[in-house]
Amino acid sequence: MKKLTKLLVSSALLFAAVQSAQAVPAFARQMKAPCSLCHQQHIPMLNSFGRAFKASGYTMSAQADTDITDGKNFSLPGNLNFGLVTNVRVQKSNGPKGDVRTSNNGEFTMPGETSLFFGGKVADHVGGLIEADVKGGLASEKIMITKDVKNVVVGVVPFSAGLGPSYGMETLNTGAVGNHIMNLALGGAISAQQWVQTDGNANGEIDQAAEGVALYAMGDSFMVSATQWSPNALPIDNAGAGAPPSSTYLRGVLFHQVGDFDGALGAQVYTGGSDIVGDGGMSKHYATNAYAVDGQLLGQVFGRDTSIMAAYETAPGSNGTTNLYNPNHRAKSAASLNVEHNLTNSFSVQLAYRMGDSGTEENHTDNAATVGVSYMYAPNVQFALSQTMYSGSAHSANGAGGIDASGSGTQLTTANLFVGW
Repeated sequence: MKKLTKLLVSSALLFAAVQSAQAVPAFARQMKAPCSLCHQQHIPMLNSFGRAFKASGYTMSAQADTDITDGKNFSLPGNLNFGLVTNVRVQKSNGPKGDVRTSNNGEFTMPGETSLFFGGKVADHVGGLIEADVKGGLASEKIMITKDVKNVVVGVVPFSAGLGPSYGMETLNTGAVGNHIMNLALGGAISAQQWVQTDGNANGEIDQAAEGVALYAMGDSFMVSATQWSPNALPIDNAGAGAPPSSTYLRGVLFHQVGDFDGALGAQVYTGGSDIVGDGGMSKHYATNAYAVDGQLLGQVFGRDTSIMAAYETAPGSNGTTNLYNPNHRAKSAASLNVEHNLTNSFSVQLAYRMGDSGTEENHTDNAATVGVSYMYAPNVQFALSQTMYSGSAHSANGAGGIDASGSGTQLTTANLFVGW
């Protein structure tokens, strides 16, 4: 891994010398390179260099000459890496309008998800990332302590976030973690993992809150991680802490070149159970059981960048203790396939299909087909337009499911403008 890291950093410096430096700035400034150095087609999907950069604990840098160092035990970056990202979103679904405003009424959101990022190298072999939601306070935090052991990077990551236990360490673009996915506005519609874990879980107010400690190892051909966690995020009780991390999350990925494609095949296992801390320090115990397999191919078709992502996840039904991911007695499951193909360097088309079974006794089938386009005006300015078509018994006239709070609608149009400084 060390040899690969040196090669990738050298390539990055050469790449930066011949490309314009437009990018989401937190890590682009650190590497003095555009977003495409780490991202497949567009933010937030990772390419092979992005995976290596993340595994390093965000400590790779093209700014070594600006570090404050004593040459031995102290190396503090000379620059702080800040970045601000925001989006403007318009959504309209075709269900009946009601007194409570939903996407059926039409929604215009500005700003949407607006976050201030600070991250990068803290010291030799120590890095981190903090995200502050401009509208709601601290959103996520992780500290990464790493070490190179015979071409393998090993690390420990204390973390707290609203993105599930995979936030500790994740490298694929399948939706295993919600911030590495083809379309951020449509996570549950295009990703099996996001649908199982976020749509209709047992405790929707908590959503994917997670905090704990991840241990990982990553080499040229694999990544494995083991995480102890609980479904809480950020200090929430009277003592400023959450419940003990008694749930377990296991992740394994094999990387392999498939023809001209960068291929990966992975598995996820969620086991155990944890308390969720509520207002006033009250807590409730949930089981955290689910299993998933996923894979991706990143490469080129007809000379243009192409990404193919597939996933399947299932969550067993609740039996005695409520399963956080499935409060029903029947198993909940979903499968998804995502494809994105660049027609030009800036313009791509996105296709996705996700089919799901909610595990309810009635109206349990929930399928979604999405067609979209993405235009990169610049690496840090992206416009996306998509049409999602829902089907299955959950979306029938008497269905209990739906795509918004009104529980109805079979068509969803989404326009999203993403900008980063």
